[in-house]
Amino acid sequence: MKILMNRNWKFKWKPKWLLVVAALAAVFIFDDILYFLLIEKVFRVELRALFRYLIFAVILLLNGLLALAVLRVLRKKPITGREAMIGEQGVALTAVNQDKGWIRVHGERWQAVSDRPIPPGEKVVIVDMDGLVARVQPLSADGTDMAKEKQLDDA
Repeated sequence: MKILMNRNWKFKWKPKWLLVVAALAAVFIFDDILYFLLIEKVFRVELRALFRYLIFAVILLLNGLLALAVLRVLRKKPITGREAMIGEQGVALTAVNQDKGWIRVHGERWQAVSDRPIPPGEKVVIVDMDGLVARVQPLSADGTDMAKEKQLDDA
């Protein structure tokens, strides 16, 4: 529900959004009709008007929640590349120093360098990317970035 309350969210209608909304509406209306056909024709159940409206309201609510979830995913900008890696945490696979070493982040192996020696198995945070080489620093025992703590101490 946090997404629904975000007042800074500005949605710009574009032709592709109208197409997505129209396609979702068509699919939802079609599946509502199929549910009623399934209940009344296949199972040969006579539904009173009240139950029909209740079933329709529940199906409509579920379809609306599904539409919100789809629109939420569609409006997010994909974050890839350098910006996505900075701040991510990983584990040193080999000793990482100024020459190079290897880390694992999100199940992938990356080459890494560090100003301070980092032993294998220690948790690290990526502070910068230079091409395909990550510049990392060790995490403290509580999982916070030691570089940020040092900057706060110096201030």
